[in-house]
Amino acid sequence: MIQISNQKTIIFLIIILFSGLSMTCYSCKSQSTSINSQEKKIEKEKKKRQKDDTILYQKAVKQQMNNQTPETREAMKDAQKQAKRNRENKKEFFIKRWIKNWQYKQQHKPPKTKG
Repeated sequence: MIQISNQKTIIFLIIILFSGLSMTCYSCKSQSTSINSQEKKIEKEKKKRQKDDTILYQKAVKQQMNNQTPETREAMKDAQKQAKRNRENKKEFFIKRWIKNWQYKQQHKPPKTKG
């Protein structure tokens, strides 16, 4: 009889041990899903905040442009175009370069000498 009760005790302990392990694994899964949902919430909030920031920035740029005189606005646009062209390492349109070169030559012509 003692052997049978020891066997039953051992089996009972093994069952409790495995059930405890399965509960531990189940709680790990539920924590990982809650962590994933929290990460998704945080990511969603970041995207919303970033979208709001870009909208506010665009409004500020538009307000700044409206505060300027038309001449200043035109100069700002030209400077922006030139900066973009410089960033992309592009030359001016070839006809513009020819005209600039021609105008420079006209202004800096050496005086004609008789002789």
